Amino acid sequence: MFWEGLATGFLLCAPLGPIGILCLQRTLLEGRTAGALAVLGAALVDAVYALLAGWGFTLLNVFLRENRGRLYPAAGAVLVAVGIRLFRRRSDTGAREPSIPERRMRCLRGAFFTSAGVMLSNPLPILVLSAVFSALQPRDADSFLLAGWVAGVFAGSSLWAPFFVLGAGILSPIVRRLSPGLLNRLSGAALFACGLAVAGASWFAAPP
Repeated sequence: MFWEGLATGFLLCAPLGPIGILCLQRTLLEGRTAGALAVLGAALVDAVYALLAGWGFTLLNVFLRENRGRLYPAAGAVLVAVGIRLFRRRSDTGAREPSIPERRMRCLRGAFFTSAGVMLSNPLPILVLSAVFSALQPRDADSFLLAGWVAGVFAGSSLWAPFFVLGAGILSPIVRRLSPGLLNRLSGAALFACGLAVAGASWFAAPP
């Protein structure tokens, strides 16, 4: 189950949505460590979702499908709020600047917990993990296989960290020509649009 979990986690954390935008923004503006921590925050939530899916995937899947009319707007509202906050974020914090180590630690904590919070607000990963685990689960599944599945999902999601680090190195010459404020506004606008799309997803979903 480890290798199936690895593939699932890698595909689930692909940088095509709001988490990818957030991780890329952190990597480009706050450094490679912040970007890697943002990826790990999302990967940890994926692992928790994988564990929950393995323990009771049928009940969770039914609950999420029956309540998606409430969950998707709530998840979209979280993304919209994060997008607005990022759009309004200033590169210059103003009057009292904390010490450099303090400011650095605050950025690293923010990268990890913001990414984890955004991932937690999204019901799609656990729906995907529930469906995949249901399809892959062998008849003699036990705690050892479940642990391998969870470890694989976490490892697969975490594999995106070096890609973001390498991407930051490649894009850094272009980023230096842009102001941090502009990058924050672009990232915030993208997250805002993703939030609206997620909030409206329940309107286009088929009824349970």
